Amino acid sequence: MRLLPWLPVILLSLATATRAAAPASAVMFRGDAAHQGRYEAEPLTALPVVRWKVTLDGNIFSSCVVSGDTVYVGCGGNKFHALKSATGTVVWTVTTRGAVHSTPAIADGTVYFGDASGTFHALDAATGEGKWTFRAEGERRFGAKGLHGAQPADRYFEDDWDFFLSSPVVGGGLVYFGSGNGRVYALDLKTGRERWNFRVGEVVHGSPALAHGNLYFGGWDGVLHCVDAATGAAKWQFQTGLDPAIHNQVGLQGAPVVVDEVVYFGCRDANVYALDARDGRELWRRNNKGSWVVVSPLVVGDQLCYTTSDSQQFVVLNRRTGETLYTLPTRAYGFSSPIAIGSWVYFGVFNGELVAVDTAAKAEKWKFRTDEARRDARGVLKADGSLDTQKIFAAQTADNTAEIFRMLFSAGAVLSTPVLCADGLIFGTADGHVYCIR
Repeated sequence: MRLLPWLPVILLSLATATRAAAPASAVMFRGDAAHQGRYEAEPLTALPVVRWKVTLDGNIFSSCVVSGDTVYVGCGGNKFHALKSATGTVVWTVTTRGAVHSTPAIADGTVYFGDASGTFHALDAATGEGKWTFRAEGERRFGAKGLHGAQPADRYFEDDWDFFLSSPVVGGGLVYFGSGNGRVYALDLKTGRERWNFRVGEVVHGSPALAHGNLYFGGWDGVLHCVDAATGAAKWQFQTGLDPAIHNQVGLQGAPVVVDEVVYFGCRDANVYALDARDGRELWRRNNKGSWVVVSPLVVGDQLCYTTSDSQQFVVLNRRTGETLYTLPTRAYGFSSPIAIGSWVYFGVFNGELVAVDTAAKAEKWKFRTDEARRDARGVLKADGSLDTQKIFAAQTADNTAEIFRMLFSAGAVLSTPVLCADGLIFGTADGHVYCIR
């Protein structure tokens, strides 16, 4: 993402109003352990309306998960919540030692997630009662000297765009997650006892992907790793681009996705990669002209879909060859990983919109605007609904970037990935709301 030198309501049709069965895979980031993000249900083809909206404590960057009739979500106010999926009513709340920007995972009646203090939690999903905790010392944001070209060049800066914490995946009796201390952990689901950890060269805030008995993950050093999921033994690694001067075009911020025998992932070096999942051999890469790709790509049939940051595009490739099929404008940065219901793809963007694209028709079909985007109290949107980045970044100073992010989040920026359940599409916003639309 190339930044400035300092820093970088229409009712549903009868067809779409039908309650679809909640997918069994809605219990971790992007649905399943391989992060495929696909749902078997009737797509929402007409512009949805708000079923419910709740306000929580602090920014919501991570995604919700749904188990049964309950939604689980963390937020920046050091809180983790369980909500009724039909009404948004709070079932229980737990206070944590740090912000919860980790999408939870649910398994056998237990909810797992991490917080910014480095504490990893296992709670009873019905009551919120603690079962065990694990402490990963040294949790931090990615940072570097002269980051994004900031001055003075010898000063260490944390990356304010490092929004997420690693989201756990579960499988084989273990729960896996990455840490800002540069390690990936495998813990026993029942006891929290450490089975193994794997040392990475930098912060790991993307979610690992679990497939074929392997764990796939990357860090801010730009290396994608494949290790044996049972033992943590290294199998292969792949180095993406480096940026030793200003550390802008480097790092795996998002999560890989594994489909068939291929690993797809985006990188802040502006490339999307396809690797052979068995040996790490590069199959192809697609460059996005300097624009970060921090989302998990999405496979829809023979297509690969994702959104970009600076270039503000929805990109569709041939997933076999990497050939560009078409692009659509998104009007804002994309940090929300897309999901698919049939040929329809849904994702959020920074201007407070949740967007629906019909990939079969190669067209945007609707965009849902948050209440905050409609009000635009800070005046950060242009007449066409796009972000007024010139106005936003004019507020930037070398030592204080907080005002920029207050402005960026003020229109209800959607960084979280939507989740589908019987009650509709549920997603959080960076200014602290959770919406259910249908």
